[in-house]
Amino acid sequence: MSERTLEILRAVRAAAPSWHGSLRPAGRIDSPFAGVHRTSRLGPGEDWAEARAYQSGDDVRRIDWSASARTGSVQVRDTFAERGMRITLVVDCSPSMQFGTDTLTKADLALATAAGVATLATRQGDSVAAMLVRPGDLRWVSPGSGVAHTNVLLRNLSRAFATEGAASFTEGLQRADGHARSSGLFVVISDFYDEGVAFALRRLVSRHRTVAVVVEDRREASLVPAGLLEVCDPETEEYMLLDTDSPRFAERFAALAAARRAARDEMLRASGVEVRRLVCGPQWLAELGRMLAEVGS
Repeated sequence: MSERTLEILRAVRAAAPSWHGSLRPAGRIDSPFAGVHRTSRLGPGEDWAEARAYQSGDDVRRIDWSASARTGSVQVRDTFAERGMRITLVVDCSPSMQFGTDTLTKADLALATAAGVATLATRQGDSVAAMLVRPGDLRWVSPGSGVAHTNVLLRNLSRAFATEGAASFTEGLQRADGHARSSGLFVVISDFYDEGVAFALRRLVSRHRTVAVVVEDRREASLVPAGLLEVCDPETEEYMLLDTDSPRFAERFAALAAARRAARDEMLRASGVEVRRLVCGPQWLAELGRMLAEVGS
């Protein structure tokens, strides 16, 4: 890992103990692993189920005296079992994520978000899997839990961000959904400028709680006057010469960027995902903590 990557991960780990809330699915889950989330099955837990008639062998500590008084017969209450949840990260590792002009890149912010989610998952005993979507290569990190697994996942992610080529984020979402045997939590991290992802997102929403974390850089919305610049689109390899000092060009750029963001935001709204936003900037760590608290509320 680069020194910059290590700095980001250290910062997340240092801040994580102060973050409150817990990640949760949309409803009850069905998992064989112990955890903190309520299922529809009866078993060890803290949430009471409906009262029922006492049977020989029942724990007398579970007698519901109020229900017994109302019914005239001894009633007991079981509890809903608590189980672990699978959290699946889907991370956009395409070249567009390498953009960044203030403090860190969108790729850095995506890595920090994945680290934050994985750290909270480890704290509450959940498993984490990841689909890393890069040009020509969909890398699946199998589910696991604990610090060692989190380190492996983040090491794979830190090496996955590409500098050229186009990636199919739609295919990555579909493949990640195919690995999920039961409902859970999907955290999808991208700038969401890949066309055609709406259908895949809607399918995820129909099966899982799905949170779309939109990572952005403020310079994607407006230009800073810097003279003539030769730029290259890393995904199409198209070169362009831009006159950033031109007010007319700057106005046109801002209008096109606004229209692009509006189309993306409408797509996300229509898909039904929960949208959270993070911006590259000096306050990225505090914003990440607030975002994760909102997801866990």
